[in-house]
Amino acid sequence: MQCFPTTRTEFAKIAIMLAVLSGPVFADAQPKVAEWKLTQAFAFGDGSDVVLERVRSLQLLRDGRLLVADVGAKSIVVSDSLGRAQKPLGRAGAGPAEYGSPGSLATIGDTIAVLDVVNTRIGLFNGKGEWQGQWPSQRISGPEVRLFRTQAGEFYNYSTKPDGKVLRTAYVGYDKGGARDTVVPEPFPTSVTFVRCNSPDGGISFFDSKFGTKQLRIPGAGGTVLDGMSDKYQLQLHRVNGDVVANYSGTAARIPLGDKEWLESIKDFTEFARENTTGACTRSSVDRPPAKPAIRAVWWDDVGRLWVERYAAKGFAFDVFSKAGTPIATMPAPERVEDVEPSVVGNRLAILTLNADGVPVVRVYRMALAK
Repeated sequence: MQCFPTTRTEFAKIAIMLAVLSGPVFADAQPKVAEWKLTQAFAFGDGSDVVLERVRSLQLLRDGRLLVADVGAKSIVVSDSLGRAQKPLGRAGAGPAEYGSPGSLATIGDTIAVLDVVNTRIGLFNGKGEWQGQWPSQRISGPEVRLFRTQAGEFYNYSTKPDGKVLRTAYVGYDKGGARDTVVPEPFPTSVTFVRCNSPDGGISFFDSKFGTKQLRIPGAGGTVLDGMSDKYQLQLHRVNGDVVANYSGTAARIPLGDKEWLESIKDFTEFARENTTGACTRSSVDRPPAKPAIRAVWWDDVGRLWVERYAAKGFAFDVFSKAGTPIATMPAPERVEDVEPSVVGNRLAILTLNADGVPVVRVYRMALAK
């Protein structure tokens, strides 16, 4: 017997999956929109009296200051609007105005939120660095555990929720009053691209390439979820009941994937397979895609605009969309550390880079129309 969807929500869920997983959109150029340029305002940690170690999060403030969550130094380093080092925010510890590991930053108005996975809380500071209290956080770890900035006045914290014998991804929303809602989206229908290997010592390792197709999912403002796949320039913002809020689409050139780039991207797997010939892996190789993905990353700025980082003929480019999905601007993107989300507040953009010695450096840019 065949079963068919019978409710509006079920039809909507299928529509979301079809829209996100439909064929790729590739072309040679972006639609005509405003061209922006980036001019570096300052570099923080490069040749200054501050040496960054292992940065996990960046946060620009409305007054131009920059916060840098450095888990290596167990410190939240602060610079003024000109890149000059200021007194750090808080200190290491477990008491008021302290954190065990400052892993992620966000703001609600003038309140600074610090996700502290060691002390399982979100610590709150005012703009002067004074302790304002805390909100509880779930004891979990992993690369997705962070604060998701959606727009000024709110953010979401990655969480999980039991569903029978499995744990479902959930996002807990916060505003100035504390925890507001919990968004639990449907599991995303994706194919497995990683290789899982059992080490001789009993450990488990996962290997993939940065060029492989990946799920793109982040919470959006007001209890929404943005979904897409990295090999397609098609993103959809929807509610968990299936109602579509906005569509974001563009064009991306199909960039060839060179042999050198490919081999470098799977170097860890190649070395593991060579050193652990007795290790049992789910597959003997990592699947090589026909080309680079369309999209590398997505995030929201302080006014709820969507930023899309796409692969371009020379490096990367940033595309900016309105809340409604209308293309606003495009600009060449500087190289950055991929796993640290940029921060965009007002006309400033902060990204994490590495200098010639591999030391983390935060670069802050001003955005303006290109002449």
